[in-house]
Amino acid sequence: MAAAAPFSWHMPQANVPGNPEVQAFLQGPKQSFTISGGFSGIDQAHKAAGRLVQPSSYSYGSHRCYRPTRWCSSNHSATVEARGTGKNAHVAIVKTVEWHKALLEAKKGHTQELQAVKQLLRKSAAAAPVPADVRRVADTTVDTIDLTSD
Repeated sequence: MAAAAPFSWHMPQANVPGNPEVQAFLQGPKQSFTISGGFSGIDQAHKAAGRLVQPSSYSYGSHRCYRPTRWCSSNHSATVEARGTGKNAHVAIVKTVEWHKALLEAKKGHTQELQAVKQLLRKSAAAAPVPADVRRVADTTVDTIDLTSD
């Protein structure tokens, strides 16, 4: 089995329509990102955080984020939180490891499924002779599957 890919904060498939800066952050190597400036107060920061997480998150409720909120999808994972007061209000986005863990679990599941299929094919090939007409078709096939190696 191939070694697991090294951990990285890159989430290359992240997609944040209408917010290229946040999308670039999620796709890049940094773990945290701050959206600042342009907020007159914490309420505007709460609304901005809510607009980020509402379309793709597991969060429910209003369009305002009043505490750190999970922001997860099939292509990224992070928390989003409005912080500060007055003109110092901002939105903090921090990547989490959930997305990477989900990728590793999916790969593990696919690897186990592939091993099971290989085992079934080996058993099937050993249990019954292959009819001549099937052998003829198999001999003309370009692609092959090596059932002897893992």
